[in-house]
Amino acid sequence: MRRVVKIGGSLLKSPDICSRLSDWHKQQEVAYSLAIVGGGDLVNAIRDIDSVINRDQVSKVGKATSLDVEARLEEAEVHWLCVNLLTHTFNIMRRRLNWPAIETREQLEQWIERPSALGTTTLVRVDTFYRQSLPSEVKEGDRSMLDGPASDLPENWDTTTDSIAARLAKLVHAQELIILKSCSVPDGLTLTQLSDAGVIDRAFPLAAIGIDRVKVERL
Repeated sequence: MRRVVKIGGSLLKSPDICSRLSDWHKQQEVAYSLAIVGGGDLVNAIRDIDSVINRDQVSKVGKATSLDVEARLEEAEVHWLCVNLLTHTFNIMRRRLNWPAIETREQLEQWIERPSALGTTTLVRVDTFYRQSLPSEVKEGDRSMLDGPASDLPENWDTTTDSIAARLAKLVHAQELIILKSCSVPDGLTLTQLSDAGVIDRAFPLAAIGIDRVKVERL
């Protein structure tokens, strides 16, 4: 079985994250597993800045000045800025966990063809499969499904690493997707209800369609 795990970025602040993940892993069915790490407070900082200078905030305080207009960030610009920050949370978690890691598109393509590290989770850098534009060195005939952004994911705050993990699960043909959170996850709610409650992102219920098993749980 192939599995994708999203590790919530807020868990980076947990001093016992290594032991908690180890205990959790022991309770799971043995599988070929990949994991990505959320943005945590790094992304939250961008969210706070965006909330101060975005169009809605400016309209509440009166007429926008030319400086206000120049300061505003486009939704897609903010989205990809946050995606770029995920390289840092990947590096931090990799050092803390000392797990195998995938850092290039080629390594991920090889894993898709022949999964490795059965029973062990491999960390994946998000930009190996989800990035804003094609690198200039990639020729048209050499492009793969891992190149370029996902047109089915909104490039705004509706998309977080929850939905990006769902994209990865589909790319690698995973049978199971597990979203690990630091917050409480109410029992018995549908994905749509969890999204409405703010537990998972707004894009996730649609992004997860087609994945055999989807779990959202507190670590």
